[in-house]
Amino acid sequence: MDRRKASLLIAGGALGGLGILAIPYLGSSGVRIVGFPTLPVFDETAAQIVPANAKVATELARTYNIKVKIHPELRILCRTADAVSTLVQWAREHDIPFAIRSGGHCFAGHSQHRRLVIDLREMQYVEINQQQQIVSVGSGQHIGPLHRLLAKAGFGIPAGVCPDVAIGGHVLGGGIGYASRQSGLLCDQLQSLEQVNAQGQLVLASNEQNEDLFWGSRGGGGNLGIVTRFTFSLRKLTQLNVISIHRRLSTKDTAQLLADWQEWSQRQPFGTTTHIKITKYPTGGMLVSFTGQSTEPRDRLVMAMAGIFAGTVPDFERDITTGSPIEALAKEPEGGNLPGVYEFVQHELLRQALDLDQCLALLEILESHIVNGAYLFFEPLDGAVNDVAADATAFPHRGKAVFIVQCSTTIDNIFQREERLAGVLAVKAFMQPFSTGGAYVNYPDADLENPAQAYWGDNLPRLSAIKRKYDPDNMFRHRQGIPLDR
Repeated sequence: MDRRKASLLIAGGALGGLGILAIPYLGSSGVRIVGFPTLPVFDETAAQIVPANAKVATELARTYNIKVKIHPELRILCRTADAVSTLVQWAREHDIPFAIRSGGHCFAGHSQHRRLVIDLREMQYVEINQQQQIVSVGSGQHIGPLHRLLAKAGFGIPAGVCPDVAIGGHVLGGGIGYASRQSGLLCDQLQSLEQVNAQGQLVLASNEQNEDLFWGSRGGGGNLGIVTRFTFSLRKLTQLNVISIHRRLSTKDTAQLLADWQEWSQRQPFGTTTHIKITKYPTGGMLVSFTGQSTEPRDRLVMAMAGIFAGTVPDFERDITTGSPIEALAKEPEGGNLPGVYEFVQHELLRQALDLDQCLALLEILESHIVNGAYLFFEPLDGAVNDVAADATAFPHRGKAVFIVQCSTTIDNIFQREERLAGVLAVKAFMQPFSTGGAYVNYPDADLENPAQAYWGDNLPRLSAIKRKYDPDNMFRHRQGIPLDR
């Protein structure tokens, strides 16, 4: 096979615009950094050492949620799997704790560490094999550019909707996106992965080799090793509808739309997935963002949407972009630097839809708090997600939850903290009677009483056994990681 004709290769570091390779004040390989043993020797194309006093260190410390931001003593930007392997062996030999960062979006700060951060953000490459309909992706690859590159080649993948999220942490926790009702979770499309284990060895995992490691890496949350490369199966895309509707509605109409949408969403063909985001509007009522994607014919989609929008959201058709995948995605955000917000996030997995009275009561809680005090975000967890058994991967919530509901708030100053946190906690308390009691590991909650049970449920004993086998010394650890003793 002529590889040049069969595949498309895109490579490039996330920090190319910063000129990282040319910056002279980054640490050199094989030298001493205060507080650390002699560092390994790296070629600059393989890794870059960033001590805390480097001028670029502050920029590299940016994270999605500044609530959990930590400025590490040492950060090492890894560009190759061999560099990661060398670094893990060095950290193991000298008993140096570390965190693993791919995109920096972890709500709970599990990609942060005061001592050492093994940073994979430079491992951004996409290799599309059009004949085999597969794609190989580096762990630091951002989702937004990945969607665009695949769309340009006529393919799609059920990855998430936030363009700045990196593929590494996303898929290891499961991976939910607009195509999940049609194609399942992103981890369901995973064919194989390349991972550095606790001994610093590079291993491959798939359904044919290291099958138990492969099982645990699909929904287990990622602390079984450091994955450097993923290979996914692709689906062909010829036409796509992108939905982006934003309207101010009365609280009553918003409650009706939310109640109708939950029932409507579950009746739609699996090719249609929509999300709803709601917040209080400054001058009264609610701001409703209705977003999604569909592979259904446009006229059929419009007719279906008219069933819940008629009389409430006029001219909604103008906010549906239809075309080839790359044309339809043209208006979608491309992403950029992490926003660096102080955010407090809670979520629940709903086992049933909320009725109209419950939706009204929920919005009344939202309405009782200040403008922009809290955001509600509903995303479905049905369709092809449930075509896979709950124990077929480490992701345990299939068939148990119909929606994931996030409630979040951003805090700009200390005077907002008490009221805004109270609003989020009030929403969470309201939703708990309708919840499965589980939690999605990609939306980590530092306040969970029993996080392992919430994240992995009945799959926890098997997952812990895999952890004991591949990482008995708990090299890859954080405060909500897979426990060894279940």
